[in-house]
Amino acid sequence: MSNHDDVVIRRATASDLAAIVALLVDDEIGAGRESSDDLTPYQRTFDVIEADKHELLVVAERNGEVIGTLQLSLLLGLSRRGAFRAPVLREGRIHGNARRAQADATIDQPVATCRTKLASV
Repeated sequence: MSNHDDVVIRRATASDLAAIVALLVDDEIGAGRESSDDLTPYQRTFDVIEADKHELLVVAERNGEVIGTLQLSLLLGLSRRGAFRAPVLREGRIHGNARRAQADATIDQPVATCRTKLASV
């Protein structure tokens, strides 16, 4: 999808799930509600997200390690003559050691991809 400096942004795959959950667990808020002990509920929801053309789940990789993730959702509505609305950032996580500038770059490309997708739906 994108390469910004040494960070590669790409669509998440099922093989990324454990790393994504690890990011959720590592998060200040997620630490109290997330668990990497059983990936089954995460896999079930990943499958739904992956199958939904209005959802985009990506990971940011550096040197083969997942350092970030974000999920964008396209909003549908009847207002504005049935227009598709701008993408909404559902959730995003950047590993604590990643630089802020790289976190910003992580978000730019998927948002642009969703905007392109809006035009084609």
